[in-house]
Amino acid sequence: MMMYNFLGLLNKGQCSIPFYFEMTPPFRFRGDMPKSTGRQRNTRQREVLKALLGSSDRPLAIEEIHELAGDELPSLGLRTVYRNIREMEAEELLIAIHYPGQPVRYEWVTGKHRPHFICTQCNRTFYMQEETPEIQYSSPEPFEIQYTELIFYGRCNQPDCHPEGSAKD
Repeated sequence: MMMYNFLGLLNKGQCSIPFYFEMTPPFRFRGDMPKSTGRQRNTRQREVLKALLGSSDRPLAIEEIHELAGDELPSLGLRTVYRNIREMEAEELLIAIHYPGQPVRYEWVTGKHRPHFICTQCNRTFYMQEETPEIQYSSPEPFEIQYTELIFYGRCNQPDCHPEGSAKD
């Protein structure tokens, strides 16, 4: 078995002491660690995020998720939100919605393909109640259509709808 020697520095107060340590292959560094594929622990933070996303009437951006979940868990950190969203997406509980010019939003997987409505004033995205209709198009050669996305644009006219970037009272 092959051994590898590495030189390290142990910082002791005013001076650094060199030392050697040995590692046997295969050794892993942080970026090489395997991604978790098993079921994640059900922490209080995770349960709050799942409840929030499962009951939301629209797809939410990370900042919105953090703000809304912070009402119930004031000490919830943004890093915890990112980690849990990433894990739930890997478990296929959530799907990321990517629209040009929009922040990535996340919605609970329902098995339905619903069109979305984007408010041109407050920039929020909402679900449409109906499922996306089946649309048949022939693709130009040599392309192949993989999926369609139906987006409606307009104003939501909700009481808290404000132009993006304006002060919200």
